[in-house]
Amino acid sequence: MLKVFSSLEEIKHTQKVHTTMLQSITNRQQASGEATVTELPETLKLPLTTAQDMTDLQEKLNDADTKKRLVRNLIIITIQLIIQYS
Repeated sequence: MLKVFSSLEEIKHTQKVHTTMLQSITNRQQASGEATVTELPETLKLPLTTAQDMTDLQEKLNDADTKKRLVRNLIIITIQLIIQYS
């Protein structure tokens, strides 16, 4: 039982370190204007609700710029959510 508690404490510590690192990265990007969610092309329909939407998205992601913008936005949103709920 002691080993379980020790492991949980270690996980909590690691999570705090990661949260601090993410916050630091976000702060630096915000200071440089990089951490803002950009507009996605109007042709991207989110959220995906059908199999056809998924097929359409896969085709659109063949365009490197579209893919880059979508990935960037998803990363920013994910980091913001992690920080918010940590």
